[in-house]
Amino acid sequence: MISELHARFEASRAETGEDALMEVCRRFNENANLLTKKNQAWYQRLRIALAVMDGPLLYLALHGSVRAYLMHHRKLVDILHSVQPEPGHGEKKPLKVFTSLLEGKLAEGDALLVACPHLFDYFSIERIQSLLTEKPAADVCPHLTRTLKGLPGSVCVSALVVESAPEKSAVTVPQSQKGSHQSIVDLNSLAARTAQLLTPSLTTNVTRLAHTLKPSFTPPSVPPVSSPRRAPAAPSRYALLRARLRTRASRLWQRVAMRLRALLRAALPVHDETPATPPSIWRIALRRLLARFRRLPRASQYLLVFALLLAVLFIESIISIAHQRIRAQERAAFETGTASAERMLNESEASLIYGDEEKARRALQDAAATLARINARTNGETEQYQRLAARADDLRKEVFHARTIAQPDPIVDVAAFLEGDTVLASGGLIGPSAEFILSFSAQGSTVFIIEPQRKTVTVAKPDAPDTLALVRGTAGDQGLFYFVTTEGFVRFNARERVYAPLASTASPPDIADLAIFGQRLYTLNRSSGAIMRHDFTENGLNPPTPWLTPGTSLPGATAMAIDGSIYVANAAGAIHKYTRGALQDFSVGAIEPPLTAPARLAVDNTYLYVLDPTEKRVVVLNKDGTLKEQITSPSFDRLIGFAPNLSRKVIYVLNGTVVYSVPFPPQ
Repeated sequence: MISELHARFEASRAETGEDALMEVCRRFNENANLLTKKNQAWYQRLRIALAVMDGPLLYLALHGSVRAYLMHHRKLVDILHSVQPEPGHGEKKPLKVFTSLLEGKLAEGDALLVACPHLFDYFSIERIQSLLTEKPAADVCPHLTRTLKGLPGSVCVSALVVESAPEKSAVTVPQSQKGSHQSIVDLNSLAARTAQLLTPSLTTNVTRLAHTLKPSFTPPSVPPVSSPRRAPAAPSRYALLRARLRTRASRLWQRVAMRLRALLRAALPVHDETPATPPSIWRIALRRLLARFRRLPRASQYLLVFALLLAVLFIESIISIAHQRIRAQERAAFETGTASAERMLNESEASLIYGDEEKARRALQDAAATLARINARTNGETEQYQRLAARADDLRKEVFHARTIAQPDPIVDVAAFLEGDTVLASGGLIGPSAEFILSFSAQGSTVFIIEPQRKTVTVAKPDAPDTLALVRGTAGDQGLFYFVTTEGFVRFNARERVYAPLASTASPPDIADLAIFGQRLYTLNRSSGAIMRHDFTENGLNPPTPWLTPGTSLPGATAMAIDGSIYVANAAGAIHKYTRGALQDFSVGAIEPPLTAPARLAVDNTYLYVLDPTEKRVVVLNKDGTLKEQITSPSFDRLIGFAPNLSRKVIYVLNGTVVYSVPFPPQ
């Protein structure tokens, strides 16, 4: 794709950078259907920032969730705020990649930051502004790299910083260099005038130079120093020009002499023992044909040329007929494909009306596969293809229970309470317990106590060792929350704002997730794939015991949830169910796009919830694994954690630093 974008820009004949960029975007949008034929999910995750610099003018075309900020007069401005999608219109159009074009002028000293949204999961806007103000542009990205060095390999962050600098003045040759007292601009103009002098007539100009210049072609010597206290006088511009013309005339005369010598050798017979290279077979054959053609009568020559023209026209007509046949076959294939796709879409809609979702899903998948094989070559075919693709997309949302919330209800924004480089931890939203939900930082022991009903945030910094850092957390009852930290297990009381140590553990980073059920704490070990059970005591926790049946392990597990049975998600997107340590017959129903990397799981008496940051959605499943609903929103661009609340029929979603409230699926 990058190669095609560069090739289209280089091939553009536009006079300005804006016209060239618009032409590239227009042609790229016309062929955008090729991107969605085989992998619609990949296209939905695509982010592109395409920019052209034309002097101080910047032209920027965007696709996907890309953020750009301009540092102008020590103020950081979001230059993409005005081109954000309106509510209800934020979904991507699979047949139009670049939907907006931004232009502006960079002043001297301005800095431009273009980054993916994941950067702001770990850096606040204020921190970015301070970095661009305090550090040179070349040092900002290395500083970000050093700060994010400890992130896991599954997290990808990209950023680019560009600073506008003044244009450099013309470079001149130093006066101290021997034999050169002119600037580069003067030398270039001198070369151009000399070339113009020698272009019209070689012989005339050589003669003119020979009569004008002196016989000697030696460069002028430096005048002697008259006084040890005075620097030698610089030769005049006329002296330098005359010296250079002498040198060029000497070289030109040598080339002319060599050329005359070669012509004389070719004209006069030279006795050389070296045999001449024989001409090629094709050259000999061509000479013979030309000789025979010249010996023919004039009328025969005319007839032969006329016959050759007829042969060329005949071959061209054959090629044209073949091309028309191929185009007719392509047209017939297009009509057959569109008719088949439309029939499958009608069948899917009818099956959905009668409640047979499985049949509707199969018919929709067949229609999508048929549309992927269709090639639209004319404007009419493109319009027909776009109409069918839009209809298939609407039907896909209905079949796979996709609900898009244009603007979810924001509860609080934790960004105002973060200090310095502090970022929220992955999975950093747990609860609810009593009237609280919690978020916590990835560095240290700071906890943000959120009360959704009051829409308030309280920052808690309990007394804890400096080496203690929160890793994972889960919610208990009566405002109690449990964390695994770098120092072991601790319990946090949200009402009293205090920590209480429970037990130490040798390898807390290996714990991928933990959950509370009854009077027991369950932990999921990332490296060994084991689930350990801890019983609560008056003084803390008993030593762990294995919960899975002997010989069972869960390598690659990333998250778990418990309601008596334990649901475990792995990095491949699969979700398994275990009861009393044994694997149960459980599978997730058809979902489009399929689950690839679930980040968090949650469960209550009714539903199983899956947080899928890759597809920017919250998936709600029934307890038997069938799909209940997929909740998406244009605001879900940096999903970190979630906390379903069955009693209030809402799901609290942490996106970046903002906590949103999303209503439950309708019954």
